[in-house]
Amino acid sequence: MLLERISQAGIAQLLQVSEDTVQRYVNARAFVVKKQVEVSSKPKKRLNVQMDELWSFVDNKGNQQWVWLALDAQTREIVGVHIGDRSAVSEECLMEFHATCLPSMCCSLY
Repeated sequence: MLLERISQAGIAQLLQVSEDTVQRYVNARAFVVKKQVEVSSKPKKRLNVQMDELWSFVDNKGNQQWVWLALDAQTREIVGVHIGDRSAVSEECLMEFHATCLPSMCCSLY
């Protein structure tokens, strides 16, 4: 149900159990899930990258953090990420990553 984006509270209400019970179930299942990520190889092609950003507070409203994402426009896979402030320096960090790590595949940025 979580994969269907139903909230934990919604699942608890639907199943008539406590939210704590749902959380313990999720924790137990997460413990046995394989932690190693398997990456499949893909044919090399021109990579069109879309940049996006989102922000959140960490611990308190005075600690605002921005997450900068670079996404493959076709597959929506994350091909780069940077966490920092909302400054040109943070944007340049992500752009520098592409220049050094993905030079043969880059890129149309928009």
